[in-house]
Amino acid sequence: MNTEEDLNIDNYDLEELLGLFNLPVNFNEQQLKSAKAIVLKLHPDKSKLDSKYFLFYSKAYKILCNLWKFRSKSETVPTETNTVYVTDTGSEEVEGRKALLNKMFSENQQLKNVGEFNKWFNSEFEKAKVDYEDESRGYGDWLKQTEEQETSNGRMTMGQMKEEFARKKKEMCQDMILHESVSSFQGSTNTIGSMLGESTTVFDSYGEDGNLSYQDLHKAHTETIIPVDESYLDTRKTFSTMDEMISYRGAQSYNIDDMQQQRILELERKEAEEDATMRAYRLAKQSEEVKTKSNEFWRNMRLLGNK
Repeated sequence: MNTEEDLNIDNYDLEELLGLFNLPVNFNEQQLKSAKAIVLKLHPDKSKLDSKYFLFYSKAYKILCNLWKFRSKSETVPTETNTVYVTDTGSEEVEGRKALLNKMFSENQQLKNVGEFNKWFNSEFEKAKVDYEDESRGYGDWLKQTEEQETSNGRMTMGQMKEEFARKKKEMCQDMILHESVSSFQGSTNTIGSMLGESTTVFDSYGEDGNLSYQDLHKAHTETIIPVDESYLDTRKTFSTMDEMISYRGAQSYNIDDMQQQRILELERKEAEEDATMRAYRLAKQSEEVKTKSNEFWRNMRLLGNK
């Protein structure tokens, strides 16, 4: 944030909220209690400060407290007891909303016209709609854009095509990164989809019985050649015979001691917990936005029904 004093809680992301109480991403219950103690100390009767600071920190603490509850629920070990689902169709709130809608439509006869109703519905839908970050991801813009033309008529000679292939392969080789770190193998290497509440899309490919059945659309259209460039091969170790290559690879050791294995697993566990916390925060924030939009919608319905 650029301002020295910003007391609008909506301007703070999770990292900044945690920073208010010096909490790590994976804060525990004891650390949350310490955050509560900070809030209590800011009460006007104790701190002699303006009440706006106490209210601001109270809101921040409430968000983190709800996040803790959400995370604790997800970590609870499920029991074998049967879950009982109770319908809410007979609740006072639902019945009250039904009566409100009936009154609103009866007192606004113009909405019985299909065109007027569609206009009203679309307007209310746009007002109540919550824009999710996930919806902004995808390949819509890429699909709409015009492919770059290398020549005025879009045609190439055989020589130009060969040069273009060589150029693209060289570019792709330059983008390749050699990874020498070790990570655990969890599940299949072929995945398609994205995690709920995730900020970045994870699309690769999916295959059944070793056969490629589905592939990411953008990847299938852009990675149409194998990125092997002769200049890239010059930097790699070469072998005169197949036996020499087999002997070289067989002499390489990939053994990892127990201590290093534990460090890798602990690091991955910590990263997974941090990702889960960030995801829980985004979902909780989305849920709060949906609740706010819903309340605004029903408030407008009451105003419309009272006209």
